[in-house]
Parts: sequence; C-alpha cells; structure tokens
Amino acid sequence: MEGLCGLEVLLLWAGIITLANCQITTTAGQQITASSPLQCSYTVTPIRFGLQIDITSSTPGHYSININEEGRPGTGRPITVQQSNQKSSYEIKHLKPCTDYEHSVTYRNRAGEEKTCSYTEKKTRTTEISKDDIEDVSCLPGHVCYRSDWDISSSLSTPNRNPSVRCDNKTFCVKPGYDDICSDFTTSFTSENCHNVFSRTTNIPVERGRVSESKLVSELEPFTDYSCIGQIKNNTDTIQNTTAVHVRIDCDTQE
Repeated sequence: MEGLCGLEVLLLWAGIITLANCQITTTAGQQITASSPLQCSYTVTPIRFGLQIDITSSTPGHYSININEEGRPGTGRPITVQQSNQKSSYEIKHLKPCTDYEHSVTYRNRAGEEKTCSYTEKKTRTTEISKDDIEDVSCLPGHVCYRSDWDISSSLSTPNRNPSVRCDNKTFCVKPGYDDICSDFTTSFTSENCHNVFSRTTNIPVERGRVSESKLVSELEPFTDYSCIGQIKNNTDTIQNTTAVHVRIDCDTQE
C-alpha cells in the first residue's frame, strides 16, 4: 500500500485504508487526504476596559471563551464565537480594573468533542482605571450617577458608605444622605490593586417640592397660631423642620 504513515489502520471490505496526517492510497487506487490534527492556541492582552483574546493557529469552528475573576467561578462570562480564519481577535470589555481574571478557550466540533486551547498563563490582570474613563450622567432622580465602560460596581466609595445601585449595565448611582444636601458630595474611585485613586465632587442642590398645605393671608384666622415649616423634598423623602416661622395675627379687639 502506498502512503502508509503508520498511525492507524482501518480494515474495510473494500480494502485497507491508512489514516494519517498525509495523503494515502487505498488498495483500489483511490487517493484520500486525511484531515490535519486540531491546532488551537490563544494569547491574552490587557486593553482599556478589559482584555483582548487572540485565537491563533486554530481549526475553523465553534469556540467558547470563558473569563472569570480569580477564585470566583460564579463571575464567569462564557462567550461562544464562530471562527472561520486561523487567527481572530475578540475584545472582552466591562471588566473590573486592576483585577486578575482567569481565562480559557475551548474548541468543540460537530460531534460534541472538546479540546482546550493551549496558553502559557491561566490568568491576566486588567489595567488601571483613569479619571477620563468615568462620565457624570443623569439617570435616577435624587442620585449622583456615573457611567463607565469599566465595571465600577466595587470601585465607588463615599464618606457615609452610601450603597450604589445599578441604573443600567454601565451606570451606577449613589443616593446622597440628608446631610449632603446643599453641600459638595465627593465620590472616590479606587480598587484593591489599583495605584491611582481619584475622586469626583458634585454639589447637591435643594430640590423643589410641593408643600403639603398652603393658605393665603386673607384666609388666616385671628388669634390663631400658625407655623410655616420649610421642607426639602429629596426624591420621595422629605426633610422637615429645617426652618420654622411662627405667624399670629392679633387684632385690636379682645378675644
């Protein structure tokens, strides 16, 4: 038999076929070129807001990219891609800054067989966050909101440790406390492994609200005590007794 490569011999009634990574010839004189073995490797490069995955020396087909914070498999973000070329690049953004991410790339063929692509490192750290990476936006009434292509969910810090809430996938908001009204509200941005720490300062104005009850001067009754209490509406909450003015109308007549 011509073209024997010595890897595997398959006996068939029609003849003997040798499967190998080369061109072979059956006993009937038919030439067959066996498929090449699966090649799969990748590299990871930190970029702004995340990581770039380059799949190289690969067989075209379906690939699964998985990225999670080191030691936290539950934060995994599996992404399935269809690769038609031997080399393709994929950007995974909205990750946390200065954070170690574990990663893997897996190839799956039509038969459901999987192969883990090779790479020298199993984790990569994202880059530092900068002040220009964060934008002040209006999203929730009564809140101070920030938008970023980074995941800043664990990077916000306020003096009173006000909890942050998500407005959308890229926007986080902090609700100032009563003591922050009519003052400068400062939010710091930091991460456990980041070296740069910076802050944003926003002045919290008095918000206009409806009074609970109003009376004209002509409607006031004589010899009656009235209190005019200033109120500040902050979203659905009300701060009362900020300023109290007592009004009493006395007439010349006797009670």
